[in-house]
Amino acid sequence: MMLKLKNLMYNYLSFKLKRVPKDYYSWPIERRREALGSDSVHKLCKSVILENTKTNVTDCSDPLNSKFYCIILQYTTKMMSPKICKFVRSLKKGQNIPKKLYHFNFATEQDSNRLTGYLYNAVCPFGMNVNVPIILSDRIAQLDNFWLGGGEVDLKLCINTKEFLSIVKPFVADVTQPGYDLNVKTEDAANEDLDSDENASKKKDVPA
Repeated sequence: MMLKLKNLMYNYLSFKLKRVPKDYYSWPIERRREALGSDSVHKLCKSVILENTKTNVTDCSDPLNSKFYCIILQYTTKMMSPKICKFVRSLKKGQNIPKKLYHFNFATEQDSNRLTGYLYNAVCPFGMNVNVPIILSDRIAQLDNFWLGGGEVDLKLCINTKEFLSIVKPFVADVTQPGYDLNVKTEDAANEDLDSDENASKKKDVPA
């Protein structure tokens, strides 16, 4: 997998890969930062696959109205479903698609594996089986670099943010709650609640 990822990164001038211990996800986030040699816990990020459970669309062929999206966000932030719905709906502005056809939740682990080709806790935005549209948190866009999963649970990838934006050309949007949460779960860092609207919240495990 490391060789595959290196081949996928040939366009990048600045990136690095690092192996971490098997119990990495049981560590507090500050210890993970130290192990990666990062200068901030806010540079530790993850990729998660979300599904629009209300749309009539069945695939990812239209990035402006896709069944699934890959969201990249910091571990120290939490996603907000209403913000994601609002942003994705805005991509089709002028077409007046009803709000009722937008509701995002975590894709099942099976769908995540099928779309990305990566297992639980190892999702990487490079080399996915399907070209799932990518939405990068606007907070990450302000960083000089950030760390992601590298396709294996114990493999991490650090990428230059400007290069990522220039080559991948992801959507960039505000998709998280205000503020930061340093109380990242240590038993399973990929399990997180997706904050929804005030009336309902459906929760699933995060395949990240």
